[in-house]
Amino acid sequence: MLETVRKQAEAEGKYIRQTGGSGNYWHCKLRIEPGELGKGYEFINDIRVGKVPSEYIESIEQGIQAAMRQGVLGGFSIVDVKVTLYDGSYHETDSNPVAFTFAGSIAFKEAAKKASPVLLEPMMAIEVEVPEELVDLTRHEVYTHRGRIESNVAANGFNEIKAVSTPVGTPRLSFWCI
Repeated sequence: MLETVRKQAEAEGKYIRQTGGSGNYWHCKLRIEPGELGKGYEFINDIRVGKVPSEYIESIEQGIQAAMRQGVLGGFSIVDVKVTLYDGSYHETDSNPVAFTFAGSIAFKEAAKKASPVLLEPMMAIEVEVPEELVDLTRHEVYTHRGRIESNVAANGFNEIKAVSTPVGTPRLSFWCI
């Protein structure tokens, strides 16, 4: 299974902490939106030159990709999204690449939660030929596993049943052995 988003959303990853010596500072703003079906992930750096050094931008993108692998609904990878880095800031001594990896990850997760995330489940078609006495049992199995009967044709003491899984729940129609 996979996940994706259905609408555009923005979020900010920001952390400022001073702990004695050098502190931690990271800050980025992201916009995510649905991408083209099947295109995968697209990253756009739309940040003004000088706002965030390029090595931190690479770290932000690494954080985004790590968050995408974890998903926000069921722990499944997020696909077909466009992510735009549009703002951010850094501190000369308190910023580091690892901190910006966290910034990208946190901003992406927050934006994805706001962007109407959904599960993308595989659909499955099945065609089975069963003796007349097993038709009711077979239909029951289809319905139990969230399937939908498309057709049921009887001929010569057998029924040919065509069914598809529905996009709610994991399809489990492949275990049949009749």
